[in-house]
Amino acid sequence: MATDHADPPKRRPRITRAEVIMSNDITTQTSPKTFRDLITQEGYKAQLAAALPKGLSADRMVRVVLTAINKTPKLLECSKETIWESVLNCAALGLFPDALGRAYLIPFKGKCQLIIGYRGLIDLAYRSERIASIQLVVVRQGDEFERRPMSMPPITHRIIDDPQGKFRPMTHVYSVVYLKGCDNPSVDVMSIGEVNDIRARSLSGDSGPWKTDFEEMAKKTVFRRHSKVLPMSAEMAQAMDVDNDQLDLNAVAKSPVIDSGDIQPITRDTTAETVKG
Repeated sequence: MATDHADPPKRRPRITRAEVIMSNDITTQTSPKTFRDLITQEGYKAQLAAALPKGLSADRMVRVVLTAINKTPKLLECSKETIWESVLNCAALGLFPDALGRAYLIPFKGKCQLIIGYRGLIDLAYRSERIASIQLVVVRQGDEFERRPMSMPPITHRIIDDPQGKFRPMTHVYSVVYLKGCDNPSVDVMSIGEVNDIRARSLSGDSGPWKTDFEEMAKKTVFRRHSKVLPMSAEMAQAMDVDNDQLDLNAVAKSPVIDSGDIQPITRDTTAETVKG
């Protein structure tokens, strides 16, 4: 079923380092303060309050950032400007870098990187008001899984639990998205090899959530590729712009680049069974 795409809503401009407004404590270093000391000051809280969507608390953002610093002390070795830029971008998106994995503050070569987690991307995608449901599912060794791009459904997946409860490695990850008013979903599938190729080309592939939360990053990877054929909210488009999980274009992928034809677009008849993750 073909769908008409409305013009995307105007999104907030990305907060760039040149536009980050910081106090003299950072720019002149009149006193030896860490970012932990600075973010608790009222001037910084006021800037956070101005950036956050209505209803979200600047005090909560400060508490979450302080917790992130306590868990990852190397953040204090990053330049204060890059930490502040990342925190302001979190605030503008309405995402907190907390234990839920919606966003991560990652130290990398003396700079703070903002990496959006898959839960954060899902939250932002739902703001488009055109998406009815999103499911990101991992396929494991031993599952019955088949890809049939030109059939209905385009995938079949039956989870087979190990009788002894042993851990089963991931083989694929897929995204299923239903739009409001559409009977047929859009589907995208990636193999573990394709995910690892993306990780190998990521500037943060050996640290942060790629190292600690691989399966969540695999879900993010397939959904990020899938989102290219989905209607985006303004916040989702902005998140794709500020997300620092960037690719090293000089790295060599281990397998051919996946053609966009492997993605089942929303305009094709690609009914799929709903699979609960």
